[in-house]
Amino acid sequence: MDRRTQLAKDAQDKERIKAERLREALRANLRRRKAKPQSQEADAPKE
Repeated sequence: MDRRTQLAKDAQDKERIKAERLREALRANLRRRKAKPQSQEADAPKE
C-alpha cells in the first residue's frame, strides 16, 4: 500500500470512529431524556 492510500484509509477510519462516537452520545442523551421523570413536566405552572 502506498502512502496516499494509507492516509486516505486513516482519514476514513477517523471519520468512522467520530461518527460512531457521536451516534453513541446521541443515544445516551436520548436514554437520559426518556428516563427523566415525566412528572417534572406536569409540575410546571401553566400560564
